[in-house]
Amino acid sequence: MYLYNGNTVPDLSIETSNRAFKYGDAFFETMLYHKGQIPLLQLHIERAMRTFGLLKMQSPEGFGTKDFERLLLSFLLKEKHPTAKVRISFWRNGKGAYLPTENTTSFIVEATPITAQPFELNNNGLVLDIYRDTFKNTDFLANLKTVGCLTYTLASLWVQEQGIDDAILLNHYGRVAECTSSTIFIIKGDEIITPPLSEGCLDGVMRRHLLNTLPQKGYTITESPIETSQLNTADEVFTSNALGIKWVEKIKGVDKIFTNTKTLKMALL
Repeated sequence: MYLYNGNTVPDLSIETSNRAFKYGDAFFETMLYHKGQIPLLQLHIERAMRTFGLLKMQSPEGFGTKDFERLLLSFLLKEKHPTAKVRISFWRNGKGAYLPTENTTSFIVEATPITAQPFELNNNGLVLDIYRDTFKNTDFLANLKTVGCLTYTLASLWVQEQGIDDAILLNHYGRVAECTSSTIFIIKGDEIITPPLSEGCLDGVMRRHLLNTLPQKGYTITESPIETSQLNTADEVFTSNALGIKWVEKIKGVDKIFTNTKTLKMALL
């Protein structure tokens, strides 16, 4: 089942004139549904509203209100998934070529069950490598979850070919931007460092949550560009997305094994 513009439908067909299909004139939010709730829902709503503004789209009527939240949770409850990945896709209505004929939007919600336990630190550390075939741009579009995801797709295929867990994506300056489906942090001494949005990383909701909450719990966290050479001197490395954080044990080409002592403490907060 799908939630399409506020109505539950069993199936949905998209016309070839759809602007998401023809021009990638669309974006999406990926959320976690767990125990009847969507953690960090307000941060997801705020990010979507920023995206509507930047892409000059009108948000769907009622989006971001308590009524919308109740509608969304009611749909997910009927899907009967204890834990699920929820995707809300938004696209600009109308036709036209590059210049749209209108700026109203439609949306569709779909839920996919997952078995992974969210917010639990992984037992086995991730193995990463640096992907160098394509690079992240550093304009504002790089911070948005637009449907143009070829860099992530190609990097994910490369990850599969290499038999590793994830890839580190670089920006066109050759600096660390993010991973294929998560933002990245390094720990050096008592400082936690993550690339700023100007480095081309996604404006992730868990990233924003950590930036907001970790300083309140006594941690020093900094947004600063990360050169690949800094991976060699990091004490710990971890990634974050809507499911929580994961610690990294090994980065190919880096001659060390990372620990997870401080990452484990953060995961327990």
